[in-house]
Amino acid sequence: MFPSCSKDFLEKYPISSQSTGTFFKTESDFEQATNAIYDGLDKVYTPLRSRAVILGSRCDEFTSGDAQSVWINNFTDDATQIHYQEMWQKEFNAIFRSNLLLSQSQGIKANDIPKIGRFRAEARFLRGIFYFDLVRTFGGMPLYEGNLSLDEYYSIPRSSIKETYNFIIDDFRTAGENLPPQYEGNDIGRATSWAAKGFLAKVLLYSKKYDECLELCNEIINSGKFQFLPVWVDIFNEDNDNGPQALFQIQYISGGDGEGNQMPGLYMYPTAKTFAGRTFSTRGAVGYPRVTSRFYNSFDTRDVRRDFSIIRNFLDLNGNPQTGSFVGKFTVGAYDAFDFLNWGINHTLLRYTEILLMKAECINELSGPTAEALGIIDQIRDRAGLPALTDQEKVGKQSFFDALVRERAHELAFEDNRWFDLVRCGIAENVMNEYLGKQYPNFNYKMESHHVLFPIPHQEIENIGDESVLWQNPGYN
Repeated sequence: MFPSCSKDFLEKYPISSQSTGTFFKTESDFEQATNAIYDGLDKVYTPLRSRAVILGSRCDEFTSGDAQSVWINNFTDDATQIHYQEMWQKEFNAIFRSNLLLSQSQGIKANDIPKIGRFRAEARFLRGIFYFDLVRTFGGMPLYEGNLSLDEYYSIPRSSIKETYNFIIDDFRTAGENLPPQYEGNDIGRATSWAAKGFLAKVLLYSKKYDECLELCNEIINSGKFQFLPVWVDIFNEDNDNGPQALFQIQYISGGDGEGNQMPGLYMYPTAKTFAGRTFSTRGAVGYPRVTSRFYNSFDTRDVRRDFSIIRNFLDLNGNPQTGSFVGKFTVGAYDAFDFLNWGINHTLLRYTEILLMKAECINELSGPTAEALGIIDQIRDRAGLPALTDQEKVGKQSFFDALVRERAHELAFEDNRWFDLVRCGIAENVMNEYLGKQYPNFNYKMESHHVLFPIPHQEIENIGDESVLWQNPGYN
């Protein structure tokens, strides 16, 4: 039940009715507990409500398909939104699982359980991912360590954003020092030292520590472990799952056992049958959020990524042509699903092209647009069927940065980076207010400065009942 490692590895069973006092005895026990943390990734990343809808609806990639996400899209949301509550609960449930393993493994020697160091490193890697999600979404977080009582959980206050980032950096750095560089057999798909270094580089980029980020990017690039695939669509080919383009993926198996990937189907329209020249034996699932015309039109017409990523026309179950803009990116190289919410293709959380983009950004921040940085972007554009950057885009630090932000938007479309990129680059208000004016011309919707963070879920503040421990972000009630 765990989307954690190799396909066979999903057959491991979770901790159920056993207590922590009787369960954590053998290597198999700790392995199952580690798998349960990986299972948290699936809970966070694939449900219909939660992270994907929050991040997609907030930026200019998507319009909204239900009442809850409409409020997110037009910045009239509040702390009672069910999406925020679900994301918060699922992220902290996974953090609890990480801390449980770390607490129960404290003091255990490798002579007794040979893989205990690896299990602990995996727990810290995964905890880093969950906290990285939370700090970018809600701001400074309560930092939980160890197996705490309920009273202890309710008494640890929010830390600052900087303190939260330092906590995450320590998790990824420690994981990178203790995880193996690769696995074999049934363990393929687990977090590696390269995955930890890749996420650490990303956190350092968000922290504006460009020297350190660049050093890690170069280490990953020079390792020879990863490849720049010459054909863009091959990145999303199911045959390339766990391949040289991926630093870390959530693992899935299509079939009737509940281990399939829901995400591709959630983006497909309910009556869709044939699209992108392909007829599915299943049908669409939900079909929201929908891709905005603004985002579709931001692509150069020559860009192969546009028509692979966005489906504009399709045939319904009766063979009638329909129009609309839907995400097709994650079905491009996937095999026909067992059913519309049960795909076998892995979900990529960090891939090699993003490492290259981060390197180019760091070089530009430190030295301006050098030939090496320009070469990275031109290589990515060439694969997309586009010409090299113009002379104007190469002339200075700001013009190159603007071009790089655009390339990130198109290369990493619908991979949950766009909103965070807008915020960290300081352009969210300008971009989103232009979007709101065109998307909702009859309304006076506006993004304000406090909207760079989402509201802390109202129910969580009520549960704590102490605003010196958990308080609302500025601008929200």
